[in-house]
Amino acid sequence: MFNLLTTKSCVVVNKCHGSLVNPLTTLLKSTTSTTSVFTSNNIYSLSLFNNSFATTSTNYGNNKNKNSNNKSKISSIGVRKSDRYEKSTKARQSGDRSRDKYSSSSSSSSSSSSPIKNKKKMLLPISNSKDFKSVNRFTQNAAGSSSISPSSSSASKLVKQKANKVIVEHPDEDVTVIQSKSTFVDGLNPEHSGSGAAFARLGLVPTLVQSLREMNITIPSTIQQLAIPEILSKKSDVLFVSQTGTGKTLSYLLPVFQNLKQSEQREQTELEAQQADKQKQLEQQLRDKGIDDPSRFGIDIEASLSQAKERMPARPRAIILVPTRELVKQVSQVTKQIAHHHKLSCTGIARGGGENAKHLKDFKERPIDIVVSTPGVLIQLIENKQIFFGYLEYLVVDEADSMFTDGKGFDEDMKKILTPIEYRLMNKNIPDYKNIYSVICSATLTQQLMSTIKSLFPSISKISTPYIHKSLNTLEQQFITVKGGDKHEALLRSVTPSKSKKILIFCNSPDSCRSTEHFLNENGFSVTSLHGDIPSRLRQSNWKEFSMGEKQILVCTDIASRGIDIKSVEHVILFDFPSNPIDYLHRIGRTARAGQRGVVTSIIGKKDLVLSNAIQEALKRGDSLESLSSNKRLNKY
Repeated sequence: MFNLLTTKSCVVVNKCHGSLVNPLTTLLKSTTSTTSVFTSNNIYSLSLFNNSFATTSTNYGNNKNKNSNNKSKISSIGVRKSDRYEKSTKARQSGDRSRDKYSSSSSSSSSSSSPIKNKKKMLLPISNSKDFKSVNRFTQNAAGSSSISPSSSSASKLVKQKANKVIVEHPDEDVTVIQSKSTFVDGLNPEHSGSGAAFARLGLVPTLVQSLREMNITIPSTIQQLAIPEILSKKSDVLFVSQTGTGKTLSYLLPVFQNLKQSEQREQTELEAQQADKQKQLEQQLRDKGIDDPSRFGIDIEASLSQAKERMPARPRAIILVPTRELVKQVSQVTKQIAHHHKLSCTGIARGGGENAKHLKDFKERPIDIVVSTPGVLIQLIENKQIFFGYLEYLVVDEADSMFTDGKGFDEDMKKILTPIEYRLMNKNIPDYKNIYSVICSATLTQQLMSTIKSLFPSISKISTPYIHKSLNTLEQQFITVKGGDKHEALLRSVTPSKSKKILIFCNSPDSCRSTEHFLNENGFSVTSLHGDIPSRLRQSNWKEFSMGEKQILVCTDIASRGIDIKSVEHVILFDFPSNPIDYLHRIGRTARAGQRGVVTSIIGKKDLVLSNAIQEALKRGDSLESLSSNKRLNKY
């Protein structure tokens, strides 16, 4: 008999084919079966192969025997205690106190040699940065000993509270540590590898699979298994939602690349067929005039027909919109890695000089297939009549919760961008025009965001994993409450013992970034900053210093919270707590990406307690944070 309530989710690896299947049921059989994933508009099936399933269960078959054994143990203990009491009474009467187990002297001596059951549990000291400890592999004591693990003797002193899905620990009075008990990873597990056959089964061509192998990506995540086939089918516009760090960029890049290349090959085939027909017609006309050999009269039929359609500049076939210039650079780099095999041209356009100016010049002077840009730059190109949409086939909007949410700064820009192509978006299969398909992705999806997207794309199909708005299982979350004290002292307690190669520190404003950067510089840390008040060239330089490892700490605003994938970031610190649950999810999503482990430390002030307590309670229950996003008291934009 299996206890289904305590069965943990698990990752299933197809050893024969090298593919990863993320089971969405609590109990899996070792024979061939099929798991159905339900979305709002579609049903997707993930095939589970062979005998490579792993499940965890608990057997309660012998509960009755255990209960009876416990009763017998209790009764025997009672007999032994009464025997000892009688022996001690006789010993006391005879004056032999060494055998008196209940005398005051013997009890005091025995208490020193054996532990007292009712001894008060000790909390680990956290009075200053040197003494800061938690079950965190990035912290250590002042003597330099290894970090505390749940199985160590020091960790046994921690006050532990086991919930249904998480472990809650209190290393000190003002510190709470929350860690999920589940070992399931919705994404790429760095310990697993395959042959790439799993991507091929999704419908991707061998050249794309080879590109992924060169990037050391051979196993698709859950959202990739769901989104790639749907985008490839070109049935409708697609909206897909998944946790941070689960490969959403590749989820849209791979099928868009393949569809663009197939469209190009189809057009070339049609053009060649048209030229062959025209050549036959011209040869027949010459024969009717008595000219059997056109070359004798200097007539070159092939040259006269070789009017291949030449692409013009400033006419992209796909546009990818992202909120920040840092994200433009990141997505462009991934795009170019894939484009190498497919011979498609791509560029990233953002504000600023240097490389950005060069990329903008290339876009204006030569044909570009894929353009990655921010909404502000694209609007400027539209207003200056420097971009045309005649060849456009795909509009991709990444980080949709930034682009379409009121108050984030992009909602009006997106309406201006959609205006020139609105009719083609709403009406597919218009004669003499290419169809435009929209692909929208996000890590979060509130009711307000969903209604906005539906109004702009009425026929859009929604795909989501069951784990959105939930914390990652590989993430440890620490909350330090500052009651009337200095937040900088709590910051030192978090930064000083950290072993992470790179640390991200989030602040809510440029002024807070500047003061925090100055404080850390004064205390001897290698630190730089990133926020909207920094000039473009210096911002690029600071970003490069941090990403290349020249600086250990980056103090930033939410500019770095959306989509940015930085290697080796294992510790994120929220110096200023965010104003809503959605921003919290994005900030903590900068670590524990693609199956890696990470730690988030939140410094909680008095004004942050309401939202912080609500988030902690949701995490303890293992609930989604989506319910908090609808509470106006917990959301400030």
